[in-house]
Amino acid sequence: MNRGNRRCLLAVLESPTARTTIGLAASKGGVTVFNSVGDIYEAIDEARERIYSRVAGLTSEQACFRPSAHGWSVANLAEHLCITERRVIGLLRRLVKETELLGSINGTSGFKPFSLEEYIQQAKGKKFSAPEEAQPNEGLSIGDSIVRLRQTREELRSLQARLESLDLSEATSPHPAFGPLNAYHWLAFVGLHEGRHLAQIERVMASVGFPAA
Repeated sequence: MNRGNRRCLLAVLESPTARTTIGLAASKGGVTVFNSVGDIYEAIDEARERIYSRVAGLTSEQACFRPSAHGWSVANLAEHLCITERRVIGLLRRLVKETELLGSINGTSGFKPFSLEEYIQQAKGKKFSAPEEAQPNEGLSIGDSIVRLRQTREELRSLQARLESLDLSEATSPHPAFGPLNAYHWLAFVGLHEGRHLAQIERVMASVGFPAA
């Protein structure tokens, strides 16, 4: 499918914008290091605020503009972000529930500082296909997508206390490109994913033919 030949969820992470949106965690030699669950939430919220700011005020014509016949519009990208966050929330809820059933309540003792640099390097020069279920097929308006993004972010924030109360270092789910990732890594990937799509939004808005305000 042509629309499926998009770079997939949480991939092509070498994007400079993807890196700079994770600016609140500690940085060592230019590599972002997350030292707590709180660090991750701050970083992904910063990435999200950049999305909100960039699409604010777009007209319907601008939001629906496609740079090519099969390219995604800003509205498509926003809808894709809704779908992605909803899927990550479901994944995290499952990992939390499984860990709670195992009785692994060790708090932050299970959290070890980490970066996503290894995965950024692995993704360089590669292309990935988004799964069909992550495609923006509903045709949401940019306004409706922003409403949903605010709702899903509140749902994601509601998990913070549970994520901080458990040892989720061994609670993993496979990523199609990077293999098993634990719950903390999946949470951090949300911000990198949105940073990458912010860069894509910028490219769409800089495209020849993008409607004037």
